[in-house]
Amino acid sequence: MSRVDVLCVGIAVADVMAKPVDQIPDWDRLGTFSHIEHHIGGCAVNTGVDLVRLGAGAAVSACIGQDGAGAFVRSRLSESGLDTAGLVETSEAATSYTFVMIGSDGRRKYLHHVGANALFTDSHVPDELLAGARALHMGGSLLMPAMDGEPTARLLSRAKHLGLTTSMDTAFNPNVDARALIEPCLPWLDIFIPSVE
Repeated sequence: MSRVDVLCVGIAVADVMAKPVDQIPDWDRLGTFSHIEHHIGGCAVNTGVDLVRLGAGAAVSACIGQDGAGAFVRSRLSESGLDTAGLVETSEAATSYTFVMIGSDGRRKYLHHVGANALFTDSHVPDELLAGARALHMGGSLLMPAMDGEPTARLLSRAKHLGLTTSMDTAFNPNVDARALIEPCLPWLDIFIPSVE
């Protein structure tokens, strides 16, 4: 990895956006929509792309599947100017995927497959990767079962000992004890960004 300002660690997602979707069909029935777009997404990816657009050097460390969606994510990240040396590929799960249904009024509904993000953990981020950055940003905390809690605290601790500034952006997940997963990380964080919820 080349030297970067920020290493964005967390979730990477292949997003499919469909619109307008104003009614979900009944079971065994067909619904239609007129527009579809494919994008990359996920908290770590979105932050990295935005940082590059603002002129910073950024890299992404995340877990993708060995599939077409993973190849799409890797390709789009490279096209966006991010260093992808920290991407981990797995044959044990598909790349994370979100189907976004956008209504005529702009409101959205999401169907999400956690996929490879569920397998990503602190051992996938070596010290050599951390040492190539000035800051570590955790994006998508509370949506990575193998990374959340103590594994994230270990990663943040390693980053602090290597002199990095650290930040963490959580996502809302009603299925976990957010406080229990966040508390071990707080001593190692310079910046904490909780979701509104």
